[in-house]
Amino acid sequence: MGCPGRCIGYELTADLDFDTDGDNDVDRDDDYPDWDGGQYSAVFDGNGHTITRLTMTSSYGTSDGLFASLFRGGVIREVGLIDASVRTRTFSWITATGILAGVNEGTISASYVQGGTITVADRQIAGGLVGANLGGRIRASYATATVSIEEDAFVSVGGLLGGISLGSVIASYSAGAILGAAATSSNIGGFVSVVGQEDEITDSYCDIQASMRGVCIGYNTSGSVTVEGKTTGELQMPDGYSGIYANWNLDL
Repeated sequence: MGCPGRCIGYELTADLDFDTDGDNDVDRDDDYPDWDGGQYSAVFDGNGHTITRLTMTSSYGTSDGLFASLFRGGVIREVGLIDASVRTRTFSWITATGILAGVNEGTISASYVQGGTITVADRQIAGGLVGANLGGRIRASYATATVSIEEDAFVSVGGLLGGISLGSVIASYSAGAILGAAATSSNIGGFVSVVGQEDEITDSYCDIQASMRGVCIGYNTSGSVTVEGKTTGELQMPDGYSGIYANWNLDL
């Protein structure tokens, strides 16, 4: 019913909680104690509902998240993930992990990750919302998850995105802490780790106080892309559709 016209997909009709036995802890007594996200190329309409206490440990694939990979043409919209717990593992190859999607080649809009933790091991591209945005679009979305990096891990980590290539982000923000030591060659940013020459990020912000990193972009190979770093107070003082939020009146 939430998929107008000719389209194929799924929609949420109620909030979901992975703590199905109600003991405030997701364990083996619950229905899905360790979620294994799959590949997706249709429409997922959250209808404004939330999914709480997702738990996941990265598998032996190439990407992990509620959706491991959102393929080109796929859409995720209007869904919130609350208090997720995601742990990555070290493999001999690089993998991408995000709480909502490991890899995004489609479109994510009006969706968010609120609270929770993603623990990042060596050889990981990881972000609070999306691991790697590869030609995908992200609009009007945010993440406030804590990203915790294991000691001496070589990683590409961002509060919203692990990395972006040939993709775009519009009117989005990150306000989660990035904790832990990392290898000196790691790319870490409060918003995104690495930005390429043909990427587009507009009207987007990171909370430099919350991230505790001082920079929104870990490594920027494009002089035209900026993500503005703001204090928590500045981000919490909107004045309608003016000031820093002047361009947030989007037709979604």
